Amino acid sequence: MLKPLTNEQQIKVEENMGLVGKVIQDCVHTLGAGCIYDYDDLFQIGCIGLCKAVATDKGGNFSTYAYRLIWNQICDAL
Repeated sequence: MLKPLTNEQQIKVEENMGLVGKVIQDCVHTLGAGCIYDYDDLFQIGCIGLCKAVATDKGGNFSTYAYRLIWNQICDAL
């Protein structure tokens, strides 16, 4: 279970929301044709991954780390 995000972490989430859309655009090719999720569902699922990335970030290249956590969160849902 994740702890509530601090104000700094919330700002980092807001600054990196575009990364969620980028992951969906790059990696999800089954929207529409029999997929049980639409874009908005996947965006919400990806936001959970982004929040997890912000909460567990230890430094380094954040966008690479967050991209992978967002992708994993979406894959788990699919």
